[in-house]
Amino acid sequence: MTYTVYYDYYDGKQVPIWFVIPVKSLNLLDYEQETVTISIHAPFNKQEREAFDPDAMNITITMNDLLITSTPQSFGISLSNVKKRLDESGVLLEDIDSFILLVADVEEVLQFQL
Repeated sequence: MTYTVYYDYYDGKQVPIWFVIPVKSLNLLDYEQETVTISIHAPFNKQEREAFDPDAMNITITMNDLLITSTPQSFGISLSNVKKRLDESGVLLEDIDSFILLVADVEEVLQFQL
């Protein structure tokens, strides 16, 4: 699976800011499961921040939603946390287009692999 990484410029350098996971392309995503494991493998689809679609139905995955896994270059997402937040807003997980994560959060979780 190819993920998209959105970049912006800081101090004249291009830096990654958002890691975007298209939910509908997670073929094995069982909406009844409590967690999903994401394996990260390059290459990524590289986009400028301005190319981000603000009208898409996205949800931010926070550090509290991320789980450490024992699989190299992988992390988990607590779908139960995500679904709880969506329920509070009256939105179904099935209606979400993408998960949006801060690249810094993904990097931090990957550093703490078991």
